Amino acid sequence: MEAPSRYVSWINDNIGFNPRAQAHSKALCSYLDADFQTSIPLLKECLDSGNLVLELDMDVPPGGGPRSRNIDMGYRTGTPAVEVLVAVENKTTMDCPWSSSQKPS
Repeated sequence: MEAPSRYVSWINDNIGFNPRAQAHSKALCSYLDADFQTSIPLLKECLDSGNLVLELDMDVPPGGGPRSRNIDMGYRTGTPAVEVLVAVENKTTMDCPWSSSQKPS
């Protein structure tokens, strides 16, 4: 699994980190996809044959709810009958190096 170290390098090369920016999400998802394809040969075979499609920043139609959902990364079947088989939603948390009582003035 190289995704974690590749993502840290990407963050360091792209100073000005915004945890909500799509560029960061797409970078992490592309690294995860590379790891998944390396470690799951059947996934790579399905992607290479076109039986599955990788989609980043994927809009998923509502399934009984009032609005669509957006997921960071998904492996889906082709159209017209789209079925999302695997979905990844990444979250970034930022830890404050000081507690509220030690906050600088």
